[in-house]
Amino acid sequence: MYKELTKIKQRLVQEEHENLQRLLRGEPAELYSANRQQANRFYTKIGPNREYPLSIRKDLLKIERQDAKIATTEQETSLNEP
Repeated sequence: MYKELTKIKQRLVQEEHENLQRLLRGEPAELYSANRQQANRFYTKIGPNREYPLSIRKDLLKIERQDAKIATTEQETSLNEP
């Protein structure tokens, strides 16, 4: 079943992706060391004006099933309606 990312998680993944792009362009960027290692290992030729994907490694994530319910965009909208 597909679940949307929370806003915080979405922002963190976006920041990591943007930092990867900076790193690959030779700019200073804060990046998790594992992502930096992946980038140095796999991206040997960097094309100008091109975006590269962020590697999502299972050893960097902890995914668990939770019984708690998180409001999705649709649920939030219906809850805020009068």
